[in-house]
Amino acid sequence: MKAETHVTLHVLGMSVIFLSGCTAFQPYTAPGIQPIEARILTKEYYWQRDKDPKYFSDTEINELFNRTHDVSPSMDGERSELLTSELIWALAAAGDAHFASLLSHQPLDVQRRVMEFINPIWTYDHLNYPKTQALER
Repeated sequence: MKAETHVTLHVLGMSVIFLSGCTAFQPYTAPGIQPIEARILTKEYYWQRDKDPKYFSDTEINELFNRTHDVSPSMDGERSELLTSELIWALAAAGDAHFASLLSHQPLDVQRRVMEFINPIWTYDHLNYPKTQALER
């Protein structure tokens, strides 16, 4: 009986060590960004974990909203792609509820422009932001 308990404790201890070691192999994600989001953002929206901010303040997010006045989603090529990416990064980092709350306080024309920039993300199964998407008019 004693040998069985010793083996069980040894296996349990090794499992804990193994599982805690796995954490080091998880991809780094900014606060609020989940691993599945990180994979999509990196592949499709130029997100570079080692260069981009770990979080977005409300001020930074509102500045991104305001930049939609200066960039046309259909005409400005690279500038448009970068702003689209930054808006999507901010949405993922801030989370759906917070991003939607900030956006809902913007004038309707700003809301429409932001939605025009970020609407390509609605096609991804694992990027689900229903509160933000509900602002689409």
